[in-house]
Amino acid sequence: MLMCFIVISLFFHQLSENLAFGYASYGLFQIVKDLGYDMTLNQFMEVLRNDSKHYYDSKDEVLLGFKEIVEKRIAPKISKLFTTPPLQALE
Repeated sequence: MLMCFIVISLFFHQLSENLAFGYASYGLFQIVKDLGYDMTLNQFMEVLRNDSKHYYDSKDEVLLGFKEIVEKRIAPKISKLFTTPPLQALE
């Protein structure tokens, strides 16, 4: 099984989004709470490591998951982060 990096990507995407909008003191713990988990950061990392729902069975599933994040969550927010949009499409 390949580890699902999508949850981790979302975690860091949320962190970068908060930093980009001036919430540098937001904190990782608050992000865990915002994702709907009522636990410590260490407990959250254990869940990511041990819960099978955070794993995929194939490389294709991982790539599809990342494609969905790029198209549905990141691409719509590009205009908020850049006054001049990137010339290349997100891949």
